[in-house]
Amino acid sequence: MVKGSQSMNNIYKRQNEAEMLKLVTSQHYTYSCAKKWNRLLIFLMVFVPLLINISLIFIPKDNKNILPILSFVSLCILVLTPLINEKIDSIKRIAALIQQKFDCYIFELPLYDETVNDNYINNYVNKYGNKQFDRAKNWYENHSKIDKNKAIFYCQKENITWSNDLLHGFFVQNLIILLIIIGFIVVHFILFDFTIINVLSIISIATPLLSFIIKEFLSIRKSKHNIDGLLCHSETIEKLIIKNVDIFEEIQRLQIEIYLWRKDMYLIPDWYDLRNYMRIQKNEKKNARRNNKKSK
Repeated sequence: MVKGSQSMNNIYKRQNEAEMLKLVTSQHYTYSCAKKWNRLLIFLMVFVPLLINISLIFIPKDNKNILPILSFVSLCILVLTPLINEKIDSIKRIAALIQQKFDCYIFELPLYDETVNDNYINNYVNKYGNKQFDRAKNWYENHSKIDKNKAIFYCQKENITWSNDLLHGFFVQNLIILLIIIGFIVVHFILFDFTIINVLSIISIATPLLSFIIKEFLSIRKSKHNIDGLLCHSETIEKLIIKNVDIFEEIQRLQIEIYLWRKDMYLIPDWYDLRNYMRIQKNEKKNARRNNKKSK
């Protein structure tokens, strides 16, 4: 790609090539694989402790044998948690790299992370590339009639605004659910006998749940902070466009930032994404029309 190119672009056409559709489909199912492991983590760290806490209400108070067993189950969960987290992070890194490879090809930008073995990516593409994914085609809106660099930037911005919209809404919903869970634990403490052994047992049982709550809050906050940084960089590029300054180097840096963010981003559940898909898609089409109009 020529620095400062003012030519029209083929992004819309290139993204729908057969191999690119396979990459988009593969990154979707790779992220879905990470989300499956995340659901297992939620089951172990949220639902199992909750079921244990509920079961304690119905277990006779003079039954001293069950508490050590339940505490041991909680300990096993704490041991498994970092292993599952490591698995999730590993899969996310691959999904981010597949998406980066797709973006860099259609944008004609250099691939940031050249150290990763292509064969490793191809394993996921061979596994998922031929699956059905209705949203694979026309991944980005049509910016084919405007300057190439501007088109790249507006495609990059679609990634950022889409994720920001999803994350903000999910954060509010998640916060309410987590507060309800914390309230349940507090109520359980109030209703339960305050013997030392009982209190220690409840704490050990609740620890996985509390660990998950803290991890979720920190993960969402970190992801939101990173998206805010991307939005800030986007605003800087918008100002350069208004001043008619070349943005090629800036979009290269922004692409690297997007890739690094994807490797560590918070995983929004598929059901929440699907529920908001039509609304966000409508907004993106409206933004694309506005950006294309002002860039002609």
